[in-house]
Formats: sequence, structure tokens, C-alpha cells
Amino acid sequence: MRFQCPHCKGLVAIDDSDIGMAVACGHCGNAVAAPISRFSPGAVIGDCVIIKELGEGGMGMVYLAHQISLDRPAALKVLHSQFSEDRLYIGDFIKEARSAARLNHPNIVQAYAVGEDEGVYYFAMEFVEGSTLKDVLTHGGRIVVERALQIGMEMAKALDFAWTNQRLVHRDIKPDNIILTGAGGVKLADLGLARIAGDVREESAEELFGTPQYISPEQLLGKPGNNRSDIYSLGATLYHAVTGQFPFNGDTATDIARAHLMEQLTPPSKAVPSIPKDVSQVIEAMLAKRPQHRYADAAELTQDLERLMRGEKPLRQVMPGSQTPIDLFGEEEKESSPAAELSVDKTIVAPQLASELREAKAAAKATRAPGAPAAAAAKGTEAPESKLKGAKARPATKFSVSGDMKRPASGVFSKPATQTGLSPTATGAKRGADPRKTGTGLRAPTGVVTRGTPPAPAKGKNKGLLVGLVVAAVVLVVIVIAVAAVLLKGGDKKPTPPTADPASAPQGDSLAEVMKMVKEEKPADAILRKIKTLQVGIKDPAKAKELEALAGSVLEIEIRTLRDVVHKKELAEWERRSEKLAIEYERWKVEELQREKDAEAQAKKAREEAQKEAQKQEFIAQMGKEQERTRWEAVELCRKDDYVQAKLLFAPMAASNAPSFPDLTNEYRTWAGDKIKCIECAQKVYDGIRSSKDKLKDEKFKVPNKAGTPRVEYIGMRDITVVFVEFEYVNNQKMTKVKERLKVPLDQVSSPQLWLLYGKLCEVEGVAAADRDFQFGGYLVARGEYLKTGKDKLVASGKDEEIKGMLAEIELMSASPNARDAGK
Repeated sequence: MRFQCPHCKGLVAIDDSDIGMAVACGHCGNAVAAPISRFSPGAVIGDCVIIKELGEGGMGMVYLAHQISLDRPAALKVLHSQFSEDRLYIGDFIKEARSAARLNHPNIVQAYAVGEDEGVYYFAMEFVEGSTLKDVLTHGGRIVVERALQIGMEMAKALDFAWTNQRLVHRDIKPDNIILTGAGGVKLADLGLARIAGDVREESAEELFGTPQYISPEQLLGKPGNNRSDIYSLGATLYHAVTGQFPFNGDTATDIARAHLMEQLTPPSKAVPSIPKDVSQVIEAMLAKRPQHRYADAAELTQDLERLMRGEKPLRQVMPGSQTPIDLFGEEEKESSPAAELSVDKTIVAPQLASELREAKAAAKATRAPGAPAAAAAKGTEAPESKLKGAKARPATKFSVSGDMKRPASGVFSKPATQTGLSPTATGAKRGADPRKTGTGLRAPTGVVTRGTPPAPAKGKNKGLLVGLVVAAVVLVVIVIAVAAVLLKGGDKKPTPPTADPASAPQGDSLAEVMKMVKEEKPADAILRKIKTLQVGIKDPAKAKELEALAGSVLEIEIRTLRDVVHKKELAEWERRSEKLAIEYERWKVEELQREKDAEAQAKKAREEAQKEAQKQEFIAQMGKEQERTRWEAVELCRKDDYVQAKLLFAPMAASNAPSFPDLTNEYRTWAGDKIKCIECAQKVYDGIRSSKDKLKDEKFKVPNKAGTPRVEYIGMRDITVVFVEFEYVNNQKMTKVKERLKVPLDQVSSPQLWLLYGKLCEVEGVAAADRDFQFGGYLVARGEYLKTGKDKLVASGKDEEIKGMLAEIELMSASPNARDAGK
């Protein structure tokens, strides 16, 4: 694991055996105590340092954290281990979180990052200070209608933005996920995460995915939620907000679910008579049991909520039958409910798979229709079962309809046993097959399945070639035999008999003559013609049969020859294709290897850039803290007139050099140089005053907490000698008499008094006004006091290039409580 060093803020990696132990920081060398667990304060997950635990949700723990790279607070969600071990959940989790991260809307909690760190999956998002709507309703019961409408309008805008830009559906709109900020804003949390938000617990009516008090009927039936499902959940939330009651109640989660499906909604205006009828009408339209009876989208809902806010009537009317109970066994539900697509236990499964089953069953039904197999084969129709092979197994919605469930008046919901698979009987798939035991969900036979015809097994490429050759040879044999039969039978046209008398032909020599032609390997067509000629004159059936047998052997040799020719031709073609494929495969391997190298190079470059950026941010943070510390240490030394030590504080930074970040190094060196310049101005003012001796004699000087206006007599290195005088007349002459002499330490002279003395000194010594203002402005900045006056003096000097850094420093110092009389 990793944690952040509290001294230098560097990241320290340790083994599990060092958790909770004292270890040495590899950056600063200080001994630090490692966090006692993976999720203790100081531990680092991804790019975030955990600060404290905020709470626990259905998916995991939530922590207040600090994002290191962007130096900002973040809310860090860490998934429970049961989610982290499920690859399907993790895939959806990362996909949804990345989609949410692409959304930037004032009413949506901004997603920062999603990833995995040493087996821990996390989701970092914007940390919003405020209270959830649930907290408000828990303590207050309900809120005023105007505020509820404002919240509903902001949430509708957020849902419309998410749906329009990323087709995202929240799936778990509820008061817990609506945050009310201290500034009056409204933000929607957990967008993109509700899809995998946990188990249904029968014993608790408050912990159910989709949250039973706010979940839509179609989600309860296992159908895929869409934007209208979110509108239903938002309607249930607004119902709760304006009435202080849930739209439907029950002792258990299943009782509440049954009520959503089968009970009539009590209008909000009837539950709380003070609620306006128009407001009640909008909420009733949002809570229609069927999606088609609700608002078409969040944009239409926003329009009606804005009209209500303006005191106008909504455009949407409550549709007739919007609260008609859903009959799970009626024709309407048989056509649309996933329950009708499943086996006899009526377990409701994930909507995606249910949709695929419906498509597969429809296709299978089509293939069983008369003439369907031939049409399907002609068009290359894919088997319905083959569609199922690519389907992903999804976790079932944790509701099932019991096999003995009655009509709606007595309907009961209960959780099913662990789901072991689906069995769409129309496709011939085996009932009870476990989709988890296959790589693709459901396993079904390939090929088009028709009634009474089992699917043909798939063959390899080599076997296919062999079969093709055999078929070609058989066809060739059939053709040759047919030709031979025609020839042997004389064809349709009878040949002209030989001129010699057939009876006189020497039949005993017929076979010998033909055998001789065969032995001499005469052409087959010549041998067949000879046999045909001899067959005409043979009267003996036995001899005729011998000739036919001989013709058969000749034909067999010819067929074998032709078959060899075909085989060699096919083999040559196959070898040519194989060589082509081998070349293409080698080329693909080279390209794939190059792609892998390119991807690895890009990944390495991205890691290096991320590491460099993290180091840069760490360097900025360290230098920022060093600046703040040095700035006010120097101010304290200047207030004690120890300007030499104050300048020494900035010497290391002015001479610093960080090769990795030259731009930042130059920035900090410039800043240190400007601070040294301010201190030099202050030292020049101070040295000028204390070395002025009697140059300022008889100048007026105000002694703190003492009446009268004494005159400067002498200024030394540590104090100013002033005298109080009185006048008397002696012999009609005005005489000055020293009444009292005081020594005022220089470190007790106020800046306004010092300004008067320094201005007079510059006048006596002939210092230009611009230099005087520049030096005294720097004096005030170095001492961190009278910063407004210091800014005015610097601007009055007209030295624009020299004072840029000093003016920036004034802006930073003015906001600090360490500054003295900053507004003067």
C-alpha cells in the first residue's frame, strides 16, 4: 500500500507487513507511522489521500479525500469486495463511471476518476458540502411546495442533460442522492453507479436496489430502465417531499413492490389538502404505472415544472388508466413482460438477456413455419440459438413471481433461489443450464433448428475440403457411368451395323482383342468404342456380360484418372490459399507486434507524463508551503529591523535549480529576488534614518502617549533624541528653554512617523521623489504593514517593471491575518 508522509507530503510505498508500523520516509528521511489499515487517514488510493470516513452505502465505503494531482477535496467511493470480485459488475461500473465523467453540469456531482489500486476499485467525485434531501425530510417531515418544485426542476434538467448527451439513466433517484448545498444549489449524486447498487434484503424496506419506495414498476419486473423510469423515481421523491409520506407503503420490500404494481396512488392533494391541484397533477403524471403514460422525457417535465413555478397550468394531463393495476398474467403483460419469456418458475432476469430470448424465440418460431427451413437456408438465416451464444449473462433483478401467485388482489412477491440459468423451451435449449459455466452466458446448438431435424455438426476446414473432393469424384463417376450406359446401350440413335455378317464374327476372339487394347493402354474411349462394336454382334448373353464387366474395369481406371486430376487441382488451389493465408498471418503477426510495441510505448509515455505531473504538483505544493513560511518569517525579522537575516532566508530559493521543472524554478527564483529587493528598500530607509544624526534637527516629532510636540535634536543608531521646549522673554527678547529631553528607540517609531522623517531626509539629501516612494513602498511590503499605502507609494514611483512582483506580493499578503493595518 501507499501513504502520504505528513512532513514532506511525499508518497511512501510499504509492504503489508509494515502496515501500522513506524517506517522511514524515502523522501525526507523522517520516521513516520504508517496507517493502520488500507483505508485509514493518510492512505493513498489512486490519486487520492484519505482524510476521514464519511459513511457507508450499498456499494461500499465513502471517504473524504484529497486529490493530489489537482490539489482539491474529493469524495472517494471504494467498492465492497463482493463487487470487486465480479468482473461483470466491474465492467459495468467502469463503463458507467467513465460515461458520467464526461458530463459537466451544475446540477450533477462531477466525476473525477475511476480505477483500480492493488485490487481496490474506487470512484472519485466532487465533494459537495451540504445535506441530502433525505436528511431534510427526516428532520422536517416535508418541505414547502415551492422548494420541492425548484428541486424537481433542477433534477429534471440534470436527467435531461445525462440522457441527451450520454444516454445515461440513473436508475436510483431518491432523496439520498439529491444534495442541497449551503448556497441553495441542488446536485444529483451517484449518476452511473446505481446500476450495480447491490442486493435486495427482504427484511429491510429501506435497502433495495432501486430503493422500493421510489423504484418504477418496469424495473421491478426486470425490464431495462430508461429515462421514463427516472421520471417515475423523481415523481416518488417529489411525492415524499411535498407530503412527507411515501407514495406506497408496506411492511417489507416485497409489500412495497406489490403496491407499486397493483395499488392505486393516493393523489398528493388528497394526502395533503394544501397542495395545489396542478402540482398534484404533475406528480400523478410522473407516477403513472406504465412508462407510456408518463412524461416522454425530462425536457417535457422541466417545461411543466417551470410553468408551475410561474403560476401557470401544466400542459401534461393525467392519462386515463395511468393507475390501473398491472396484471402480470393478462394479455398485456404476456406480450411485454419478461416473466412471460421464462421457464415455469417465472424468475425475472436481466432485461438485456430477456430481450435476446424474445428475439431468439421469435426467430425459432419463424423457422418452424411451413417452408421456413428452405427459405432460411436460401438466405443464410442465422439460427436463433446462435444468437444466444453471444449473449452476456446478467445478474437477475432480485425479485421473482412465485409459481402459485394469484390475481393482483392476492399477489405475493418473494425472492428466488440462486439463479442457475434460463431455459427458453422454444429453442430446444436444455432447461436449467447454468450460464456461468459457459464463456458467453447461455449455450445453445448452432445451426437452424427445425422440428425433427437435429442441427448438423460443424466441420473443420480440412474435412470440408476432403468432403468436397469426394463429392466431386462421385458426381464425376455418375456422369461417366451414365455416358457409358448410353454408349453400351447404343444411345438414342442406333448405329449402322457393320457390313460383315455379325454371325460370322469370331466371338471367341472378342475378349482377347479388347484385353489386348487394355494391355497396350489404348485410350479408354477407343476401348469403349471397340466394346460397343463387338457387343452388337454378340448373341451369347454370357459373352455380353463379360464385355460389360470389362467395360466397367476400363471405366474404373478412367474415373480414377479423372479423380486424380481433380484432386491434384483442388490440392494445388488449397496449397495456394494456404500459402496466401500464411503470408497474411505473418504480416498480421508483425503488425500486431508493432501495435503492441506502440501501445506499450504510449502507455509508458503516459505513465511517465503522469509521474512527472505528480512530481510537478508535489514540487509546487512544497514550494508553496516554503514560500508561505519564508514570507512571514522574513516579515517578523524586518519588524525587528534585522534585515540582514531576513535577506538570508531567501538566498537558497534565489539560487535554487530544479532541472526537471525549469519554468517553476525561474518563477520561484524571481519571487525570491523580488522579496530581497523589498528588504533592501527597507534596509535603505532604516539605515538612512539612523545615520542622519542632526540633519533632521528641529523637525517635529510625535511621541506616543505623550502630550506636546517635541523637536528632533539628534538621531543615533538606536534611538532618536527629542526635546520639549518652552519660550520666555528676557529683556523683551524671546528665549528658548529646554523643558524635557527624551530618547525614543527607533523600533518604537511608527511607520507613518518614519515616513515624515524619511521624506524630509530625502528632501535634505536631494533624493528624487520616485526613488523615495519606491524605497518606502518596499519598506512597508517588507514589514507586512500599511500595505495599501505601500501599494500607492510603489505605483506613484512609476517603476512599473520593478514593482510587478511587489504588487503581486501585496495581494497575497493582504488576505492574511499576519498583515498589520493592511487596509491603511
